[in-house]
Amino acid sequence: MAVRYDLKPGQIVDCDVTYGFVPPEIVKVRPVVVLTPSSAGLVTVVVLSKTQPDPKTSVHCVIPRFSMPNIGRFRNKTSWVKGDMIYRVSHFNNI
Repeated sequence: MAVRYDLKPGQIVDCDVTYGFVPPEIVKVRPVVVLTPSSAGLVTVVVLSKTQPDPKTSVHCVIPRFSMPNIGRFRNKTSWVKGDMIYRVSHFNNI
């Protein structure tokens, strides 16, 4: 489903990456953190995961569970920023 409002940096939203990606890339709906303001319907995002990267490198960052929203998939779970998975994606704000 398209987003009907401008996204702001720091927002956590679900991103459907089933289009335009091919396995072994991620091909599912993933939580992401918005990194840039909306511009022409595009934002830059970084993928979040509940799974610790293997191998863990300097581009991965742990987010303690108390720093994440205490809702849904994040409830009482440690999350990881997957800094090697940064994407520029489109959304529609004029539907």
